[in-house]
Amino acid sequence: MLREAPDLVLVDIRTKLEIQQMGGTIDAPQNVVIPRGWLEFNIQSRAEARDTPIVVYCGAGYRSPLAADTLQQMGYTNVWNYAQGYVGWRNAGN
Repeated sequence: MLREAPDLVLVDIRTKLEIQQMGGTIDAPQNVVIPRGWLEFNIQSRAEARDTPIVVYCGAGYRSPLAADTLQQMGYTNVWNYAQGYVGWRNAGN
């Protein structure tokens, strides 16, 4: 998806401390960090159009489904959850 959709917004919902403790974030130009508690306030600056493709992820996939649901409730129509989270991405050798 990252290669196929250059307008995709990849949202890491972890805090900066969590990112440091886990050793990083997904290395992609579309990646932005918007902690879960700030998602509702800051997503529009990254995804103005409601049909913007958005993929959310967290550390292990527990909070990102909640973030995806929130975005859908806000009217975003092209939202995906990366269920494996950063840990799954890292463990897959990416």
